[in-house]
This record gives sequence, C-alpha cells and structure tokens, in this order.
Amino acid sequence: MRGGGFLTDFVGCESAGWAGTATITSRWRLAGLPENHATLSRITILLNSGVINYSFDFQPGDYPELGEWFPVNTALIFGSAGTASDVQLRVLETSPIDQVTDGATTVFVAFELQNFDGTPGCNARGRVALAVQ
Repeated sequence: MRGGGFLTDFVGCESAGWAGTATITSRWRLAGLPENHATLSRITILLNSGVINYSFDFQPGDYPELGEWFPVNTALIFGSAGTASDVQLRVLETSPIDQVTDGATTVFVAFELQNFDGTPGCNARGRVALAVQ
C-alpha cells in the first residue's frame, strides 16, 4: 500500500526540530497480505529531511485493537542511519488490514506515535490515505 498524508500535533518535539505540519509519503506492507511477509508488518514514512521505518511482528488475527499502544522497531535515516528505542504506535481509526481483507483497495489511517523519532516524550499524530499497489 502506498500513499501520503501528514504528521501533526507534535508534543514535546521542539528540541528535535518537529513542529507544525510535516507532509509525508508512506508505504505500508501489512503482514499476511499477498506477497507480504506472513507476520512482519513494515511502515515507512518518507519526510523531506529523512526516512523512518517502523516494523512489528504479529500473527494475522492477533493485531492490537484500535487505540491500543504497541511497541515498534524503529530505524531512521536522517544525517546518518540509526535506530530508536521505546517507540510505540497505535491506530486510531479503521484497521487497514481489516479494510483490505474486506476488499478495499484504498484506505485512510489515523495513528499516533509515542517517542516518534526516538526522542523521549516526543509524540505525533499522523493521517494517511493509501492505495493497494
């Protein structure tokens, strides 16, 4: 699934340089869908200044409930490559895996990230529109 949207509602991110609205391009590779890994999902967010990749491992059917926080492995490439710890994600509206399983080819996803880029206390909200590619 590919698409784009924006990140907003940055809280506690000023020291890391995040504020206002950041436009993004995004790719979501949801586990269990044809041609994707059986259990590993990956979300890539491309920003003007770099790239963040989030991944998480759940058996299909065992995804967290809407609004439930869960940890994600985070890799970043800005000035250099690195990883971030203690990052968590939660989907706020409509599960993309459920929508695609039900036959949707386009989805809208609203989500939040805690410790968004690995900066403790830096939280952000995202909204993306995606289409199955």
